[in-house]
Amino acid sequence: MSQTARKNSNRSYKRLRSFFTWFLKISGSILAALPVFLAIYAFYEPDIDDELTAFKSGFGYCYSGSITNSSVWKHADKLVFKSNFENGRIETFDIKPSCDAFEHKPAVENPKKEGAGFSLIRLSKQESCGIEIIVVSHGDLKEDIRISWGTRKTKRVIPKPAGEKELRIFHAGISTKEREKAFKSNAGKIR
Repeated sequence: MSQTARKNSNRSYKRLRSFFTWFLKISGSILAALPVFLAIYAFYEPDIDDELTAFKSGFGYCYSGSITNSSVWKHADKLVFKSNFENGRIETFDIKPSCDAFEHKPAVENPKKEGAGFSLIRLSKQESCGIEIIVVSHGDLKEDIRISWGTRKTKRVIPKPAGEKELRIFHAGISTKEREKAFKSNAGKIR
């Protein structure tokens, strides 16, 4: 074998050896960090964003909004929504999830009808759940709305007052419902 062939062979051998050394270091680092990533994933609880708006009307209050799992990579397990309204009675309680993963269906507490709640098996990553509550009240209403999920996360939901844009949308929705109701009642009289 010539001397140039030996040098080329040694270079190839050194390149191959350095590549395998680099590969083993990287895979060793990944394997060493894997238990840390698994532990973080196991104990990480995603964040829940809430957006609840309170509207005051002649008959009481209307709460409208949603709760959203803001996590990109983990579900929010065992989500529980509980609400209690002092000096009021719940007229309507509607939930609009994008899936039907209810552990306990939406329910209003009887006979007082002051509290309502539901629980989901999970709220998937970046999934949201719409909430609408209508509370009849003749005085000052005190609300206590809470969300809990996972094993240790809890959050108090504080409804924000409706802004000008939300009020226009709210009143447009009410007037549409009133027009539809009037049309149906007039249509019944014509026949």
